[in-house]
Amino acid sequence: RSARPALMKSSGAARRPVQECVTDVQSRSGTEKMANDTPRTKEKEVRTAEIEQAARKVFLSRGFQAATIQEIAEQAGIAKGTVYLYYESKDDLYTALLLPNLEFLSEKLSALLGEVEREKLESGGELLDAIGDMLIELQARDPEMVLIYQGFQVGTFITSVSKETRERLNGFARRNFQAFRAILEKGIELGLLRQKADAHVGHR
Repeated sequence: RSARPALMKSSGAARRPVQECVTDVQSRSGTEKMANDTPRTKEKEVRTAEIEQAARKVFLSRGFQAATIQEIAEQAGIAKGTVYLYYESKDDLYTALLLPNLEFLSEKLSALLGEVEREKLESGGELLDAIGDMLIELQARDPEMVLIYQGFQVGTFITSVSKETRERLNGFARRNFQAFRAILEKGIELGLLRQKADAHVGHR
């Protein structure tokens, strides 16, 4: 029986393993992508951070209604048009400031609800301490934004933002309230809290 013919003739140079070749191509591709994308991405991150820091100062000193994009641009040391490259409106910028903390609070409430549902807490005092610690952590994390968010809760502010922004922020506030209520209700169900505590939490 004749020998099976070779599938591939050997070249003069030693062949590199396929995986090594793939890894090398991926590495070069990744390096080229970083070279192309990183400066632009970094510039955007730096610019938005500058704008948002300036917006914090203006919103705190002037309030949302009185503050203008022009004032924020001047505070940031940039042209007014530059702000609009990153944010569609004052509402959009304000929302960008609020959302990280609303999301943070949402995550904390969800985690605490999970602990209560898994019966990780042994007493009502422990539950109330956990709630207090969560609020203290939020305040310590970003005290300026807590003050700015308090402005959102003022009745006259609600009518000064666009309907879309109002609904978006109210959506977060509603979900956080519902999570907080669920924590209290579960605490009552497990006997950690007295039923009387529920009287202070109204429906929305």
